[in-house]
Amino acid sequence: MVIDLAQVISQAVKKLKTRGEKVTRDAFLYLEPDSEAYLPERYAECETCIMWTGADRLRCSIHGKMLEVKGEYSCGLYVNGKPHVEMAGKEDELVTPEESGFTKKPVRCENCVSFDRQRSRCNLYTMLNKSMPSQFNLKENVKTNGCCNAQRPVS
Repeated sequence: MVIDLAQVISQAVKKLKTRGEKVTRDAFLYLEPDSEAYLPERYAECETCIMWTGADRLRCSIHGKMLEVKGEYSCGLYVNGKPHVEMAGKEDELVTPEESGFTKKPVRCENCVSFDRQRSRCNLYTMLNKSMPSQFNLKENVKTNGCCNAQRPVS
């Protein structure tokens, strides 16, 4: 799914402006593993999601039986945990790839052009805070294996 970043930002700003609030990282679905995360080095990938049905099946319990879902893929409905291989063969198409934000790219910060590895900082968040301080209040420090839906892969 191609995300129109300008549209996402514009919608978030309009919504929060009416409430007198600033946009935070939540608008970008920023997630990062905690100390209890299942395989934190693979965080935000299907192989560490409770809805993945395993490497033998390559499916997701909510994306149905037709969509191949490799371990390195991801979506916006990610829930960290050990995959439920017992759901293999019982997958049901509850959402489409478009609805879930399904993507075949590596979504962690460590793979993003906006990630400043030396400072553990997101340059996109920094730029938005500086260019529109009345509208954004984004925590700029991020974790290497954190992720968000504004992620753009390093080419």
